[in-house]
Order: sequence, then C-alpha cells, then structure tokens
Amino acid sequence: MSKFLMLVLPFLCSLSYGSIVGYSTHPFELNQHVLKSEFASNFNRGAGMGLEVSYLTNPLEDFNFELGAGFTDGDRNSRMFAATTYELFPDFGNQPRVSIKGYIERNQFFNDITQNAVGVAPILSKGFAFNELEFFPFVALPIQFNRESSEYSEMATSFSFGATAPISTTRQRTINANFETNINLVNSFTGVALGVGVTL
Repeated sequence: MSKFLMLVLPFLCSLSYGSIVGYSTHPFELNQHVLKSEFASNFNRGAGMGLEVSYLTNPLEDFNFELGAGFTDGDRNSRMFAATTYELFPDFGNQPRVSIKGYIERNQFFNDITQNAVGVAPILSKGFAFNELEFFPFVALPIQFNRESSEYSEMATSFSFGATAPISTTRQRTINANFETNINLVNSFTGVALGVGVTL
C-alpha cells in the first residue's frame, strides 16, 4: 500500500490548498525531519485540484516548524506558507493532546491577485492503537485574517478534522499517511487532502 501511494501521488501534480493541520500533532521523535507530498481538492472559493509539498522538523520538545508550497489547476494558483505548532498539553492517559498552530501564508489568485494571511488553529488530537495499527485523529478550528490589498481584508474560519498514521516502518525510514477534511464556516474553503510523509 505504501509503495502504491508513493508512486501515485507524484502523478497527481498536474491535477489547492493542502491540509491546515497535516502532521502538526503527529508524535515524531525529537529532531525528526519529515518531507511530505499531498494531493488536495477544493470545492469552493477557487475550486481545483493540486499538489502541496512541505518540510517539517521538531528541534524542540514542544515545538515543530514547517515550510511548504502548493500549486493548483484552479483559480488559487499557488500557496507558500510557514508555520509553527506548540504543544500546550501532551497526549497522556485519557487526556488528549492540546496544541496551537500559528501560520502565515502568501496566496496567488487568478495569476494577478496576491493574498497574505495570518492564522491560528487550536487543535485537539489523541492517539489510538487497534490490532497493532496506530492512528492519531484530530480536530481543529483554524481562524485567519486575509488581506488582499490595502482596501480589502476579511476574517476566515473553518472546521478541520482528520488523522495521521504510520503505514511502513524500517530502521532508517518511517512512512506516514495523513487525511484531512476542511469545512468552510466563514469566508474559508471546503476541501479534502491526502498525503504521504517520509522521515529523512
């Protein structure tokens, strides 16, 4: 399955915005480096399909940092972003992990409209194990401030949910999958994302 996903996803490039949460709350080891490719499809506000690539690392115990870029065949031509996630409370016993993710984005619309955005996403996540399969579902409420020009700005809110899970592990590499759905609440977008991340 993991080999199939790694082969198929790159061919979907020509087919958007990717996930908002992604691997932000996945329990990677300290000083881990993760490269992720992700197919995404949006259904409103510049509908289209595309590919996003991102790099994540966690040099500090409670923080991780992420950089990425995405491209689409819809009205949202491209996206670049940087983000950091801070763990407020760990996943322990019956207690879910509570995190907050801050991010900045630069988006291109219709080839000539540039949008800058600043956002924050409170996230709840919890790890589960079933028949030796681990998975880490999450829910989040991203809120962001979009500014397209000196005359126009707006607040955007959405509801995100999904999960991450390791699908293949060796001594050198771990391959993880992620799935995420974003639902528009106010001035946001509705879409789904499916990705594969490889530890380096």
